[in-house]
Amino acid sequence: MSQRFRLVLISSIVGAVVAGTAAWAFSQARQSQSELKAARASLPANHLRFEPSPSDYVQIAVSLVTLVRQVANLFRPDKA
Repeated sequence: MSQRFRLVLISSIVGAVVAGTAAWAFSQARQSQSELKAARASLPANHLRFEPSPSDYVQIAVSLVTLVRQVANLFRPDKA
């Protein structure tokens, strides 16, 4: 068996496993979404939900970067 044939065979097997796993995960997500919709329909109207907008995600990312910079500055040697 040549090196090239082994490479193609192994990559095909890995691709099939990854595609199968992705399909399974997608079907599980769709099933859980339908269950979530059914559960939300039975919740009272004043139930709080976390539905962030894209700008909220940007604010969270900026806050995390700022936090990491502050922690990194704690361990930076003094400039005397």
